[in-house]
Amino acid sequence: MVGKTTPSRRRNRVRHPRFAAGDRVSFAEGGITGTGVVDAASRDYSIVWIWTDGGLGRRMFFQGCGSIISSLEDQPE
Repeated sequence: MVGKTTPSRRRNRVRHPRFAAGDRVSFAEGGITGTGVVDAASRDYSIVWIWTDGGLGRRMFFQGCGSIISSLEDQPE
Protein backbone atom coordinates (compact mmCIF):
# COMPACT_ATOMS: atom_id res chain seq x y z
CA MET A 1 0.00 0.00 0.00
CA VAL A 2 1.61 3.17 -1.16
CA GLY A 3 0.84 6.49 0.51
CA LYS A 4 -1.03 4.98 3.44
CA THR A 5 0.46 5.47 6.88
CA THR A 6 -0.49 3.87 10.11
CA PRO A 7 -0.58 6.07 13.16
CA SER A 8 1.95 5.04 15.75
CA ARG A 9 0.37 4.14 19.02
CA ARG A 10 2.30 5.09 22.04
CA ARG A 11 1.34 3.99 25.46
CA ASN A 12 1.49 6.63 28.16
CA ARG A 13 3.79 5.40 30.86
CA VAL A 14 3.21 6.55 34.39
CA ARG A 15 6.21 6.84 36.66
CA HIS A 16 5.17 5.72 40.11
CA PRO A 17 7.16 6.67 43.19
CA ARG A 18 9.80 4.00 43.79
CA PHE A 19 9.91 2.25 47.12
CA ALA A 20 12.40 -0.38 48.23
CA ALA A 21 11.84 -3.18 50.71
CA GLY A 22 12.33 -1.83 54.21
CA ASP A 23 11.23 1.75 53.44
CA ARG A 24 8.94 3.32 56.07
CA VAL A 25 5.83 4.76 54.42
CA SER A 26 2.42 6.22 55.13
CA PHE A 27 -0.58 5.15 53.08
CA ALA A 28 -4.17 6.16 52.41
CA GLU A 29 -6.75 4.14 50.51
CA GLY A 30 -10.45 4.79 50.78
CA GLY A 31 -11.11 5.34 54.48
CA ILE A 32 -8.02 3.47 55.65
CA THR A 33 -4.86 5.36 56.58
CA GLY A 34 -1.74 4.29 58.40
CA THR A 35 1.95 3.60 58.31
CA GLY A 36 4.06 0.56 57.65
CA VAL A 37 7.12 -0.97 56.02
CA VAL A 38 7.38 -1.82 52.32
CA ASP A 39 7.73 -5.58 51.88
CA ALA A 40 7.90 -5.73 48.06
CA ALA A 41 7.00 -3.87 44.87
CA SER A 42 6.23 -4.91 41.30
CA ARG A 43 8.82 -4.31 38.61
CA ASP A 44 7.11 -1.09 37.45
CA TYR A 45 6.31 -0.01 41.05
CA SER A 46 2.58 0.15 40.31
CA ILE A 47 1.86 -2.41 43.04
CA VAL A 48 3.37 -2.13 46.52
CA TRP A 49 2.96 -4.61 49.39
CA ILE A 50 3.19 -3.07 52.85
CA TRP A 51 3.39 -4.67 56.29
CA THR A 52 1.13 -2.26 58.14
CA ASP A 53 1.56 -1.01 61.68
CA GLY A 54 -1.39 -1.42 64.00
CA GLY A 55 -2.41 -4.98 63.15
CA LEU A 56 -3.81 -4.56 59.63
CA GLY A 57 -1.42 -7.22 58.29
CA ARG A 58 0.24 -7.23 54.87
CA ARG A 59 -1.72 -5.21 52.32
CA MET A 60 -1.42 -4.68 48.59
CA PHE A 61 -1.79 -1.18 47.17
CA PHE A 62 -2.22 -0.17 43.51
CA GLN A 63 -0.48 3.19 43.10
CA GLY A 64 -2.51 5.66 41.11
CA CYS A 65 -5.78 3.76 41.57
CA GLY A 66 -7.07 5.45 44.70
CA SER A 67 -4.02 4.67 46.84
CA ILE A 68 -1.57 7.26 48.08
CA ILE A 69 1.79 6.07 49.40
CA SER A 70 4.38 8.51 50.76
CA SER A 71 7.83 8.01 52.21
CA LEU A 72 8.09 8.83 55.92
CA GLU A 73 11.75 9.79 55.44
CA ASP A 74 10.64 12.76 53.29
CA GLN A 75 8.22 14.10 55.90
CA PRO A 76 9.37 16.37 58.76
CA GLU A 77 8.80 15.08 62.26
